[in-house]
Amino acid sequence: MIKFIRNLDRWSSDRSKLQKRRRSDQSSVEVLAAKDDIAEAIEAGYSMATIWEYLHEVGRISVGYDVFRRRVNSLIRPSMTKKEPRSKDQLGSPVKKPHSIRGFVFDPDSRGKEKKLL
Repeated sequence: MIKFIRNLDRWSSDRSKLQKRRRSDQSSVEVLAAKDDIAEAIEAGYSMATIWEYLHEVGRISVGYDVFRRRVNSLIRPSMTKKEPRSKDQLGSPVKKPHSIRGFVFDPDSRGKEKKLL
């Protein structure tokens, strides 16, 4: 039993030296590095799964799909939806709705009289 614990301890320490720790912001860095390509693909109509699969296969993204999707939604999509403010010429005049038939209108002066409908 003691031999097993010693071997496990040695293996664990050797393994931790060989493995690099993943930075907590690595996923953000990877997604931002491919930001222009991702935005272009989204605008072209490709699904996020297809974009992730391609980038993962070619080695540009090493994170999983769920993390990729969260990073794209928080880092790239908000900047894509920002629209330039329109000038007054582009806004035009507001569309007026035609008057509709009104319902019951209360007239406090007509106590006991018939209700008025407009």
